Parts: sequence; structure tokens; C-alpha cells
Amino acid sequence: MDGRLGRQKATSSDYVEIASDRAETISVVAGLLSGTEETFELTSQSTIRQLKSMICERLGHRPPAQKLLLDDTALCHNDSSFADLKISSGTVFSLLILQPKLGSELTDADMPVGTTVKLTDSEHEARKAFDEHAAYRWDDGMRSILGTDQVVVEAGKDGVFGLREAVRKSGF
Repeated sequence: MDGRLGRQKATSSDYVEIASDRAETISVVAGLLSGTEETFELTSQSTIRQLKSMICERLGHRPPAQKLLLDDTALCHNDSSFADLKISSGTVFSLLILQPKLGSELTDADMPVGTTVKLTDSEHEARKAFDEHAAYRWDDGMRSILGTDQVVVEAGKDGVFGLREAVRKSGF
């Protein structure tokens, strides 16, 4: 027995396991503006990211569309644990769901590199968008990405942003 620690000597992984067994289970409530409330069971070591993932699984709202508020404070640090934030069982969050902008409402600032966008599944709409920009042309190989999520690789400029090539080594 190690008198300083008050437990038997063990490997460092045993100490980690003992510490994780002590993570307190807590219940938190996410309240929507509609008045609906959803209860989630987590541990004090769970993160905001994990709560948002659970909200996505249960309610279908992707994490980027979720804004969690505790009183008047937005919880923006996704990797912060409930223990770090001193969130205890019974805490009620306000959950706001941000509605995505329509394509016509987007500005260049809305499309920084790394943004995930969902492309229309309508070839007609996609072709129409290409027809509006003389510098770009439609390629039939682009059909393969219609309706998919894509990551912006070049920031928006003059209403146009860059995606990965739909047709490898083609410029399209």
C-alpha cells in the first residue's frame, strides 16, 4: 500500500481506470424555444462536443447548427468538459437551432476554407448556377457530387468558392 496515495501500487493505466470510474454521471436538459425539453445522461468528464453529438443523434440537428446557451453565455469551446465548466446534474441549457441560409443569401464571408456545404441534388439548378458565371462551365462528371457534402478549399470571392475537383485532374 502506498501511504501517500491511500491505494495499492498499480500500473499507471490502473490509476487512469480508477480516476475514470469516479466520473460523476449527470443529467442535463436542453430546452428548445418551442418549449420541448430533452434530457441527456453524460458524465462530468463529457464535453460540449459529445453533448452536441448526442443532440444530433436524437434530434437530427448537426452540431454546427446547434448553439448551446447557459444563462446568457454561449458555450463555444467544444472540447471543454462539464467539470471544467462547473456544470452539474440538473443544469438546463437553451438550445438554439440555426437555420441554414439559402444559397442566394450567402455572402463570401460565409464560405471560408474548411466550411462544409451541401450541394443541390438538382442538376438543373447546378447547371443554372454555372450558366450565371461566364468563367465557369458545367462538366457531366460533376453529377457524381450532386447532393453530397463538400468542403470549401478556396474561400469565396465574388460569389464563387472553390471545391475539390469533381473530375480528377480536369480542372472541374
